[in-house]
Amino acid sequence: MIEPSRWGVAMALYMIGFISYGATLVFFAAAFPRLARNTARAREFRRKYESGEISKEEHDLEESLEKNRIIIFQQPRPGPPLPKGESYLTIGWKQIPQCMGILVCNL
Repeated sequence: MIEPSRWGVAMALYMIGFISYGATLVFFAAAFPRLARNTARAREFRRKYESGEISKEEHDLEESLEKNRIIIFQQPRPGPPLPKGESYLTIGWKQIPQCMGILVCNL
């Protein structure tokens, strides 16, 4: 996709990618509350609320905590390790000159 005649195709792929990404975010943002309400723990608190054992505030708090618990227990997806001798605070600043050099070479 380095030829000017392919610009339209590149833009179409770009739009499809970001629209798909946005749709995925919307889907999961909508799915988390339902997932949290249907865990065994949340159903138990709903049963207690409906039987009058706990107040509405306690039920709402526990449901909110259940949503957070689902997010916290997601499996980590680490990226590649930092190069030896680098820091997360400085790696970006050190890569700027490298990127600028690549950009100048490709012009």
